[in-house]
Formats: sequence, structure tokens, C-alpha cells
Amino acid sequence: MKIALVTFEYPPGKNVGGIGTYFYQIANGLSNLKHQVVVFSSSEHDDSFEIINDFLTVIRVKEKHRNNFSKSILPQFIQWNKKINQFDIIEGPEYNADTREIKKQFPKIPLVLKFHTPTFWVDYLNTEPPLAQVKIRFILGALFKLKIPSLYWKNQFSLTKYNKEKDIEYLHSLEADLLTSPCLDLSNIISINWKLNKESIVHIPNPYEIKKELLDIKSENQSNKIVITFIGRLEIRKGILLMAEVIPTIFKKNKDVYFRFIGSSDPSPIPNLSMQEYILKKYKRFVKNLEFTGRISFEEILLNLSDTNICIFPSKWENFPNVCLEAMAASKAIVASQFGGMAEMLQNKKSGLLVDPNNSVALAESIQYLIDNPNKRLEYGQNARDKVLTEYSYEKILNKQVELYNQVINKTNSNG
Repeated sequence: MKIALVTFEYPPGKNVGGIGTYFYQIANGLSNLKHQVVVFSSSEHDDSFEIINDFLTVIRVKEKHRNNFSKSILPQFIQWNKKINQFDIIEGPEYNADTREIKKQFPKIPLVLKFHTPTFWVDYLNTEPPLAQVKIRFILGALFKLKIPSLYWKNQFSLTKYNKEKDIEYLHSLEADLLTSPCLDLSNIISINWKLNKESIVHIPNPYEIKKELLDIKSENQSNKIVITFIGRLEIRKGILLMAEVIPTIFKKNKDVYFRFIGSSDPSPIPNLSMQEYILKKYKRFVKNLEFTGRISFEEILLNLSDTNICIFPSKWENFPNVCLEAMAASKAIVASQFGGMAEMLQNKKSGLLVDPNNSVALAESIQYLIDNPNKRLEYGQNARDKVLTEYSYEKILNKQVELYNQVINKTNSNG
């Protein structure tokens, strides 16, 4: 099978998140199954061409801006489609509709669109009204300067005002020959907001190749201190504000607890203050027990997981986060959001604890329970590792992916 994977994100590269990780996994997995795979992606520096092996080639076009990528990559796709004597199938993400220009040019090549998290849902999750004191200060500051306050928060995203007919991601989904989602909850969200038939969205988890280094990590560190680790961008939708809110509660009962935050810092509720600066300022009396690593390499994440006791993922909502799978593979006790894909990954009170990401009391109680019960940390961690090994088998999911590709190709060919 000749497969084109089109994605703005693809490692190594800047700002590669879950989309890039997913395409990297399937590109390598499909090429290992002897399918001819060509990845079309972006670069900040130069156009490039790299042969990874006999079955995998990566083509990059110089493009720093995600919104321009679908047009920038088209000439390269045209050239390679001719060279390879036409691709059998194309896959791209719904996010930013990376394949929209290619589909217009090649409407007869079947397109699989994989849902990761549409922009409208990201915007909704990241919408957080500014604090009351921030509003007051902003208004008084404008009046002091004899200006009319703009009340910028009135323009924040609202689902009630959202118009899917102006959304390129929705419009592009109508052009796809197959829609897939790794998370059942995401299928439900999209079907409701985009008025799509939920049954038309095929559920297939992302393939996840477990690194041996994760399986070598022990469930518990040998220190007397308890390390609680948050992994992900320090942004509102990842639940970072809720995570920070429980810090004083946990420290009331535990003096040898350390909170570690791994990930780049987004803006905070206070203008011109990063999330890291905001947390350090608000909880400065605990600063000796707070650690911020910024964005780090996978090797550094392994080191940080090694001395971690509890991993916290309190996102408002997540699709299919690899960081949770990594923590599961590392056999760590996990407290995660009960909304989205992690509720499908983890079984509550068996392979982790699921909490309402809007309830700081519930989060604090779950963390305290795991601090007080080391045997439960071991039990949940081992069950989580067992689950990721059995239910998210790389080979099993890749074979299902190939089966879906063949079904779409055969259906397209039978329709002429």
C-alpha cells in the first residue's frame, strides 16, 4: 500500500505535540509492515528530503506558519504523487485541515481524517474568565488614562456563538472518506457540535509503542520524600490552575512533598505573567518544594518519572494523551481527569483515580489518599502497566489501521 501522511507536526521539530507523536508512531509502524509511507511535513529552516529506510521517506517544506502549510506542501505532494504513481490513501489531522488543498487537487484519492482535538474545542477548554481583581484593575487602569476600557473578555470564545459553517476543520471533515477518533468522548463532542452521525466516526486508539526504558522504571522511588509530577503544557485546559490550587491543602498534612511541573509555560490569568510566574508568585511560601523543568527531552522525562511517586493529569479534557500512557507504562500511580480519553485509558480505583477536573477538593483528597497508601500506589501502578501492555498493543492497533485503510480504498474503487 502507498500511504501519504500529511501533518504540519512531525519530529524532530519545534512545537511537536500529540499530533506529531501520533504520525511518527504510525509512519514507523506502517513502514515496518512493508507499506510504502511518505510523510509530508514542515520545517522552520529549509526544504528537505530524508530516506529513513526502504519504506519510509520524510519530505519537509520550509513553513513556519501552520495556517499556510496546506498550500505550501501541495507542490511537493503533486511531485511525489506523480513519482510514486499515485498514492492509495492519504491521512491527515482534522486540526487546521492540513490536507484541505491536497484533497481539492486530488479528490479521488481516499482521505482519512483523524480527530485529535478540533480548534473550537481547544478554544472552549482554554476559555477562562479573568479573575475579578484583574477585571477591576484593568478597568480602573483604562479610566485613569482617560480611556474607555475594552472589556476584552467579552470577546472570548463561546460555544453558543460558534458557527461551524465558518470552520475550515468542520468543512474539511465533510470532504473526508473516513473519520476516525482515538477517544469515544471526542466522537460524541464532535457529533453534537458538528451535527455528524456518531456512527460515522470510527473509534480506533492511537498506536503506542512502549519504550523499554519506561518498563525498566520501578513503581516507587527509594526516598522518604513524595514527588508529585505534572506533565504537560502549563495551560488552562491541562488543569494547571486546579493542580496549583491543591498545593496549600497537601502541604498542611505533608512536609516532605514536592510538586514537579514538566512542560512549557503558557500565559496565566494575569496579563503579562506566565503560568510558572503566576504559580510561584501565588504560592511563594512553598517555593522550596516546587520545581519547574520547562520543556524537556524524553530522556529527561524518564529520569523525572524514575523518582516520581504520583502523576497528576487534571485536564479539563484530553483526547488520547501519550503522557498518560507513558506514566502507565512506567507503573506510576495516576490521578487523572474523569472527562475525555483518560477515563477510557484508566479504570477508576483499579489502575488509577479519576476526578472531576473542576473539583479541587476531590483532587486533593485523591492525592492525599495515594500519599497515605503506598500499597495502593504500587497496585494501581502495576495494573496501569498491565493495561497499557495488553489493550494498547502496537501491532494490534496497526493491523486494525491497515484494515480500515483497505476498506476505504476498496469502497472508493467500487464507487468508481
